[in-house]
Amino acid sequence: MFKYIKNKTYKLLKKSEKWTKTDMIYLAKGSFWLTSNKLVGTITAFLLAVIYANFLPKETYATYKYVLSVSSMLILFSLTGIDISLTRSVARGYEGSFSEAIKLKLKWSLIGSLVGIFISFYYFFNKNIELGYCFLIAAVTTPFINSLVYGSYLRGKKLFKVTSIYNSLKNIISSIVIATIVLSFPKLITIVVGFYAINMILQFSFYKYTFWKYTPNNKKDEGTISYGKHLSLMNIVSVVAEQIDKILLWHFLGPLQLAIYSFATLPVSQAQSFLKSVTTLALPKMSNTDITLLKKTFPLKILKFTILLIPMVILYIMVAPFVYKIFFPQYQDSILLSQLFSVTLLFFPMRLISQIIIVKADTKTLYFLRIFNPSIKIILFTILIYFYGIYGLLYAIIISNIIAIIIEYYFSIIKK
Repeated sequence: MFKYIKNKTYKLLKKSEKWTKTDMIYLAKGSFWLTSNKLVGTITAFLLAVIYANFLPKETYATYKYVLSVSSMLILFSLTGIDISLTRSVARGYEGSFSEAIKLKLKWSLIGSLVGIFISFYYFFNKNIELGYCFLIAAVTTPFINSLVYGSYLRGKKLFKVTSIYNSLKNIISSIVIATIVLSFPKLITIVVGFYAINMILQFSFYKYTFWKYTPNNKKDEGTISYGKHLSLMNIVSVVAEQIDKILLWHFLGPLQLAIYSFATLPVSQAQSFLKSVTTLALPKMSNTDITLLKKTFPLKILKFTILLIPMVILYIMVAPFVYKIFFPQYQDSILLSQLFSVTLLFFPMRLISQIIIVKADTKTLYFLRIFNPSIKIILFTILIYFYGIYGLLYAIIISNIIAIIIEYYFSIIKK
């Protein structure tokens, strides 16, 4: 019976390739494990959100999100582009840069730690002892959490099952720890300690096991580190753009508005996490595909992907009020904002076009896009929050995405 179902599924996937123009067998094999991982992540995130909404004061939750957002910017110094560069090289059989990449990231991450320590001293000096300790903890642990890039190595080897199991275990264990802390000791400092401590322990454990189980070969791509450094430099503005919305909300509108915004964007963030599985699967496959062929086939695939998302967005808009009333009764103000934010999911497939530029390793164009696009986003965030408050963030995201799609399409498809 199982063999019959397997054969039927295989034939169905092969037939669907005529419409999708995509290797559906590869996509199904990889996406099954990645989707399983994202499903676990979504469930744990949802359960944690229910606990946050019902057992944690809004001010405490908002401050926790603020600490995570500011601390996330410490990875600016950890050569974030090495991750993508390593995946690209490992997919081509060059695994020798794995250890070198980790050592280099650790070394540069120490700069971020120093910045974090200065931030903590700033809060200590201003008599905000709790925030001072929170940022001190983040400064000490962040280098270890962000530098052990075993995930990029495994994705390059197309070991999506292993990656999925690792990430699922991390989500489950860390969620249990944080949920226990929120229910037992609902203080900001205890939640922050729990978050960073468990993540550091899990990262180190999975790194050690990966290195032992999947020992890399000695083949080195000399361009891995240099290309990773280029990508890292490009990523600086992007990292700021990813977190600046929450930081601006905290400073301009206060913690309550940040809490409302965080719960409004939570479902969209989880959906985007699901969709990013496509990028994870696409990069290793695209790295071995002719650029001319990619330019011809990729736009149509993106269009079909976008069409598939439309009914999902409509469905979410319809069910969102019921979900919030049942599970997040204290965040009724987030409903309309969440419905509006869900429309921005339709931009996601279109932004995948930029993967062609990454595959080409077109450093000059990548520099421009990675600096220009997030810079526009940051400028729009700052201006529109001032004039329109929390809804200004929504307007900024829509406008910046439209501009980015036009520019990325030109450089990926039109420009020779």
